[in-house]
Amino acid sequence: MMVARSEGVDSFSGDGGTSFGSYQVHVTPGGRGKAVGDQFRAATGLDPSDPANERATIRFALDDVKAHGWSAYHGARRVGISDWRGIERGGGSTSTTEVNITGPITINAGSNADGTKVAQEFRAELRRRQSEAALANSGAQ
Repeated sequence: MMVARSEGVDSFSGDGGTSFGSYQVHVTPGGRGKAVGDQFRAATGLDPSDPANERATIRFALDDVKAHGWSAYHGARRVGISDWRGIERGGGSTSTTEVNITGPITINAGSNADGTKVAQEFRAELRRRQSEAALANSGAQ
């Protein structure tokens, strides 16, 4: 939060309209540079200058900090935060789960069940779970 307060929490746009959001992700003219805002746009397809995308820029910036430290964030230096302060650099572990359904699914709902209703509820539950998995995989909570 110290870095965000020193960057852009109080002012969405900075650096003459080339840096945006709480962490002031910078965009170069035409996006030809390797600035964090350029990388954000390339990775997500979102525009960092759009306030509607600020939450996404915050997540992206924090992932960037975890990988590369605070060096790209001038606000860190202003408040005396070294490049790796507060960042866990240990190994840690990662895991992934993948589910593939390659065949038919049989649902025994009983003889009085409305098949159309069961299918609709099943479809809705699958979509809900896919949405939750996508949020979890993106780092959202």
